[in-house]
Amino acid sequence: MTTIESLLSIAAREIDTQEMPKGSNAGPKVDVYLRACGLNGGYPWCGAFVTWCFIQAGYILDNPRRLAGASNWFTAGRLVSRQQVRPGDVFGLYNLHLGRIAHVGIITEIIFIKGKPVSFRTIEGNTNDAGDREGYEVCARLRPYSQPKVFARWT
Repeated sequence: MTTIESLLSIAAREIDTQEMPKGSNAGPKVDVYLRACGLNGGYPWCGAFVTWCFIQAGYILDNPRRLAGASNWFTAGRLVSRQQVRPGDVFGLYNLHLGRIAHVGIITEIIFIKGKPVSFRTIEGNTNDAGDREGYEVCARLRPYSQPKVFARWT
């Protein structure tokens, strides 16, 4: 299995992992994700989830604690254009209220209709079925092709 396949497989096994209690940014598995970044429970954990997945897949990350912050995935990684995105890339969603990238996840597939990209399949932590960044679980999501703001390649 390639490292990208390993990354995607590891992330997929985490789907449905939830905070305990919901809304706490904590729980047995959520705390494991946060510890991968050197943090205790109680922090937003989308970046920590992605960090944990990469570490479990065998990637060496220079500063895992920094990567707990969603926007840092795009200052430390190699940026790629929307047209270059492939499975295993990290995407970022811009939050207008915060004025920054405030949510990250892993691209698992690009969906095409009649040769045109229309959406991304993703796996994300600290989200929910509605796609909220204040979520409470790991979800597989389908996001419109135009929604992510930025992409980085670490694979």
